Amino acid sequence: AAPAETTPTSPAGTLSPPELAAVRQLCAGQRRLHQSGGLAVITDEATCSACADFLADIDRAARVFGLEAAPRGYRAKFSPNYRALFPGEARLYRVDVLETSLDRHSSIWVNGEKFELSPQAVRQA
Repeated sequence: AAPAETTPTSPAGTLSPPELAAVRQLCAGQRRLHQSGGLAVITDEATCSACADFLADIDRAARVFGLEAAPRGYRAKFSPNYRALFPGEARLYRVDVLETSLDRHSSIWVNGEKFELSPQAVRQA
């Protein structure tokens, strides 16, 4: 017989239905990622799409759990091209930035122009 499914708990007790749904969605999204050595591998449109979906799941889960977003004031120092990609103070998860940080690269291409990411930007990606 299959083991009975248990309901995850938080330090405060049993998860609420929306929290449980968010955790289940994160688990399902993580299983859809193509991984190597525990890291997401983004090689084509399908793996990029799965990663984008997972990043959206992370954002939804953060909102469901009421997690405060980290300050994004450093974005004000970005070039106009980067400010267009990362407007305002809201969370914004991008597959291309994640891929760059996973590959341990400190550069990214925007509209055919190469930009070097600061160590702080790579850490916060």
